[in-house]
Amino acid sequence: MADQVMDPQGGLRHAAVDARAALRSAVSRATWSNIARPLGLILLAQLAVSLLFLLNNASGEIPGFSRLPIDEAWVRMVYARNFGDSFELAFTPGDLSPGATSLLWVVLLGGITTVTDPLGIDIVTVAKLLGLIFATTSALLVFLILQQLTQIRRLAMLGALVVAIEPAFGFAAVSGMEVTLYSTLALGAAYSFLRGKHQATGILFGLMVITRPESWIFVIFAALTLMGRRLWDRNEIQLFTRGDAIALRNLVGPAVVLFLIWAGANLAISGAPLPSAYYATRDDMGLLPFGNIGNILRGYFHHLSFFTGAVFPVSAFVFFWGATHLIREHRFAGALIALFIVAQTYAIAANLAFGPSEFTFLERRYLDPMIPFIVILLILGLLQASRKVRDWSATRSPADPTEARIFNFSLNSLMLFMIAVPFIGFGTNLKDLPGDYSWNSRNIEETLVDAARWIDENTPPDARIGTGQPGALAYFSNREILDFTGKQFEAATNKSVFEIAEEEDIDYAFAFASVYLDSWPAAEDVFSTIAERNTILVASEFKGWVLDFDKETVIAPNSTAYQIDFGARNFEVIDMLDIGNADAPPAETEAVHEYKLDGISAAVSQLFNIDGETTLEEDARTYTTFEEFKVSSRPGERLIIAKRYDAAIGQSLRVFADDQEVGIWDLPKKDFFFGEEIFVIPGEFITGNRTELRFEFVPGPGSDQANSFYYWILKDA
Repeated sequence: MADQVMDPQGGLRHAAVDARAALRSAVSRATWSNIARPLGLILLAQLAVSLLFLLNNASGEIPGFSRLPIDEAWVRMVYARNFGDSFELAFTPGDLSPGATSLLWVVLLGGITTVTDPLGIDIVTVAKLLGLIFATTSALLVFLILQQLTQIRRLAMLGALVVAIEPAFGFAAVSGMEVTLYSTLALGAAYSFLRGKHQATGILFGLMVITRPESWIFVIFAALTLMGRRLWDRNEIQLFTRGDAIALRNLVGPAVVLFLIWAGANLAISGAPLPSAYYATRDDMGLLPFGNIGNILRGYFHHLSFFTGAVFPVSAFVFFWGATHLIREHRFAGALIALFIVAQTYAIAANLAFGPSEFTFLERRYLDPMIPFIVILLILGLLQASRKVRDWSATRSPADPTEARIFNFSLNSLMLFMIAVPFIGFGTNLKDLPGDYSWNSRNIEETLVDAARWIDENTPPDARIGTGQPGALAYFSNREILDFTGKQFEAATNKSVFEIAEEEDIDYAFAFASVYLDSWPAAEDVFSTIAERNTILVASEFKGWVLDFDKETVIAPNSTAYQIDFGARNFEVIDMLDIGNADAPPAETEAVHEYKLDGISAAVSQLFNIDGETTLEEDARTYTTFEEFKVSSRPGERLIIAKRYDAAIGQSLRVFADDQEVGIWDLPKKDFFFGEEIFVIPGEFITGNRTELRFEFVPGPGSDQANSFYYWILKDA
């Protein structure tokens, strides 16, 4: 006691420590009290929507916690299982692979599974539970962001609940994919940035980069936003200061460090800094992919529950009103919320090609992380609409009581209409998307999973299996699976199935029904299964072929037409052009005919099984605009063009002779591998001994290119 009396400064120090501890405890209790009730409501809403998906039996089978709606999710499970077993990033155990585009998701799943496996909780269940946790966290972050922006707790709660029950986001939450993890990290980064916490934002950016590689665009936008804010607040001319460098280091440094570590690992494995799946799937759409962005607007945004059908104009107006308010009121701090939508849309549009038709989850998964950000802007737009309505009510209401009542009734009706419109589509999507989830999961189960179990039961343990759908096959078959697409097997990138199969001595090939594989001399079909109703697959039938590269093959001459009998039609060959074949006889080469291509083109090599014993080996060129060449002709006599083409791809061509438009040549799709068709150019278009022909590709449904193997130029005998 005496010591305590003699040391008043020590007593003061103890009192200060106790006061700080009490303050922290009070703040902690206040923070928990602030989010406990919203979190409970969000969790209940999220669980209710998730059960609509997990327990839906539209397909006749309940997906539950054991099935996944796309094969890419099974790819994640394979990587995560191998990481959990041996702490190595490998698609095939013992063989390091750079194919995991979502490193953080794989590591999280694999790490957690080492704990849950002994408890009997498998990795698919873990993936779905994690997806639910991150979906709930995303909704909670929407609550915190809206509360920070509006200071209206009920409005923030509305936004959070909208995210929790949004059907597309609910689908993503139980998909086994990293969609909700990525959304949580992006929302966390935007919230931290809004509060000026640059170090926390930087750490979240780093985690985003190792979750999805395209997040780099968002990080770059954030760095530009930070510099814009600092320059805006500056009172003197200073382009770059030490403070700017520190702020950028805090914001971007963690992303750079984590990316360099990941890139270094990829370089060591494959010699490239990014995952092999990125290079295998990437389409170079250019720096300004306006057409592709338009396809995303039509195929994705227009089919979201907020913008579907006739509600689009109203919802779009509210959305842009919210974005304008956010940037005007919160300037650079709030801009990052709107910029995530811009950055993600641009990043995906620049790297992946899309059509304008409605997206399935195969395409939606890249864009669904934006849904909570879209909700934030919609809620802000509705807030602005509400304020405008109140302002009109206060300043423009008529003096006459009856007229004032009618005026206010009209304003209230307008406000209710604007609130209801963005959410009208929820009912339809909540009805349809759970059914899609059930059918998607059944599709995968009755094709890919069934094929994997057949492989496990009917092939030797050392069999090498090649496929373009490697996820479920690798997870269930217990065989070495080589990915024909190059996503999980980089050696296959930019190579044909036939080439990589022979190089790697593959024993079995599995793919959706393919006239190419059916026509391959080395392939004999041994397995087939058909999805009852296809909602997510490339085709309904999934097949397997045993491969025999030692089978004797008779190669047929490619200068012979096998589907058109020229003699029976009284045609005489006056010229020939062998497309893409460097070993063609001199008179048939492209150089002699002054052959030209325009648009995106590629060289193709194919094998045709003509009659079961004879094989036609052909080279071709594809093009997206036109091909042009000169051929022999007889003035005034009609010119007959015969062409060999890939009949698995229908195509239409606009035909020109010496710059004169002749007409449209429709080359139909056929059941067989290749087709041969004729087109007649009337004699009035033929004016000399040489005629320049041009074939312009006419895009159509399901057709994005034309192709040519061989041309015969004929005249009447």
